[in-house]
Amino acid sequence: MTCCKCDKYGWDEPQQTVFRAPRGMQREYCVFHAPSICKEISALKFNELVEGIIIKCSMKENGYMQSCNLSGVVFPNNISLFSQYDMPMYFDGAKFRMDAIFPNVQFKFVASFNNAVFFESAYFECSRFDDFADFSRAKFRKGAFFSKILASSLAVFDEAIFHGGANFGESSFHGNVYFCNAIFRQAGQFNSTTFTGPVNFDNASIDNTLLFSSSKFFAGASFDSLTCQSKALDMSHVSTRTITNIALSKDNFDKFLFQNTDFESKIKPGFKNCTFLENITELFRLAKRDAASEHDQPGVSLWHYQEKSAMLELIRERSPWLWHFHWLNLYRLSSGYGERENRAFICLIILVLIPLGLNALPRPDLNFPYSEIVNSTLSYIPFTKDLPAQSGWLRLGQGVTQFLITIQATIFAFALRNRFRR
Repeated sequence: MTCCKCDKYGWDEPQQTVFRAPRGMQREYCVFHAPSICKEISALKFNELVEGIIIKCSMKENGYMQSCNLSGVVFPNNISLFSQYDMPMYFDGAKFRMDAIFPNVQFKFVASFNNAVFFESAYFECSRFDDFADFSRAKFRKGAFFSKILASSLAVFDEAIFHGGANFGESSFHGNVYFCNAIFRQAGQFNSTTFTGPVNFDNASIDNTLLFSSSKFFAGASFDSLTCQSKALDMSHVSTRTITNIALSKDNFDKFLFQNTDFESKIKPGFKNCTFLENITELFRLAKRDAASEHDQPGVSLWHYQEKSAMLELIRERSPWLWHFHWLNLYRLSSGYGERENRAFICLIILVLIPLGLNALPRPDLNFPYSEIVNSTLSYIPFTKDLPAQSGWLRLGQGVTQFLITIQATIFAFALRNRFRR
């Protein structure tokens, strides 16, 4: 009778059985699939048998490359095999009872650990995955160490469960990356990680935090329908241009923590990408809404200024000649978008002094006394006196000046209110 697991996982050469399950189960297992305590073989001998299978599979048969199927194998001890695998490797459903040690290993073809269970730590630091890397539904009972790996193709961790810490720091993912429905029981580290392709964390469950400090997203990142606390995704030291590649919305924005980013720097001229400016405007708008929900008035003021700056820059790109006269630019000049009360006050004083200066200009035919100058100036200031019964340009100028002073006084009051609220 052949091993039941060899049949289940489709081994090309089913192994002879060495262990039979207790009465009633009618299952027999080979030395590779038998439980750890039932192998009746030394750790050294077992590793030699595994290495023998790998070496045999590495030999091309009739000129064709073979794949190595170690699916379902129960590794009873620490496992550390080769530094390079020149064939597809399948560890689907394998159980690593002790440490799985794969650091500085190069997988030239498919590396599949689908549904594998790592009872102790899993070490993959500095390894290379040149082809498809599949860790979907894998269970990491202790630490999962994937720092400084290079994944050149698709990498899938869908439904993986990380009971211990997960460290992907300083890694590079050049293909699509999926952590959909993954579960992180402890903190996960993605610090300084580069995602060249799209990355997807949709429906992930995060019990602690995920750290993305100084990480880079170049092709989009999705974090929809997360199960986590507010501010669970730490995006410290992440650039604005990188953050715009994240699919942010009012439903998930509160999950992110932005600290020490370059958001605080003013949007400067030179961005020629209107799509980028549209995205960054929406990002600032979401940040302002999030700050308002937490009653963080200084934050509201900061994000409001940044939002309007990005909007103005977008207008500048679309209308290079007309943006100077746009109301938003005038709003910036007159009060810093309602956030600079000193500027608003100075502009208000200037509007009042302009008619005073014009009325004080010397006339060749008249010699105005100071009282007459002040009296004439009051005609330009709202709510001080009725407009004289005059017609023509003078009356129009007085009406326009009163309107502008009224608007500027309102803006100054608004900016002053914001100052006190901060």
